[in-house]
Amino acid sequence: MTTQDIVTRVKDRTRHRDDTRVVGEINSAKDWAYTKIFLSENGPDLLMTHDTELTMSAQTRSYDLDANITGTLYGIKKLWLRFSNETNFTEMKPVDSSDEQFSWDDRYPASDTTTVASGHPVRYDIVNFAKVRFAPPLPTNAVIRVDAWIKPPDIDPTLNPTLTYSADIPEPSHEAIVDKATAQIFNLLDDDRWEIWEASAARRLSDALYLMTKRQQGPVETKPFRKIYRRWA
Repeated sequence: MTTQDIVTRVKDRTRHRDDTRVVGEINSAKDWAYTKIFLSENGPDLLMTHDTELTMSAQTRSYDLDANITGTLYGIKKLWLRFSNETNFTEMKPVDSSDEQFSWDDRYPASDTTTVASGHPVRYDIVNFAKVRFAPPLPTNAVIRVDAWIKPPDIDPTLNPTLTYSADIPEPSHEAIVDKATAQIFNLLDDDRWEIWEASAARRLSDALYLMTKRQQGPVETKPFRKIYRRWA
């Protein structure tokens, strides 16, 4: 469905014509669906993005990923590193800042602008959800690739009219979002029908999650029929 399709369906069901309120409830429902998917057993890998590459413009010891990635960062799964003289990325090693090797590589004072990482692995620690501390510091022009979970953009008829599977909330969850937004508006109006739509939203999101999990697993592989050999006495 397009963004306008979602808005129109919620309006038709609830007879509520306030665009601002309807779009607000739709995005509340979108966040509900995303959180449910994210917290499910296989959900995180369904929602992860792999294509964010960031180049260090100077020697870098601490880096704010949330300030440099488009969208709201929900979590970081893995970081990769490529030095300016390399072609391929290498996984960085996540550790706690209390790790002995991390502490040793992080011992240099802030005034030291010459000591930087030159080989792998480079260790990192995530602090305050989205800030990364590297040990040793990364050199200028080093590139990190971020595998992360990013909150999908709002469903907005003006700013985001066409929803895409790779950037927005996945398409199988759209029907559940429509039902959830309908339930929320009916609840605000003290209309008892909200319970029906709330239950429908939960069922549809459960089905959507099952479908998306199957899509990730791919088609079922089949084996050829076993050959039958005639047995002669």
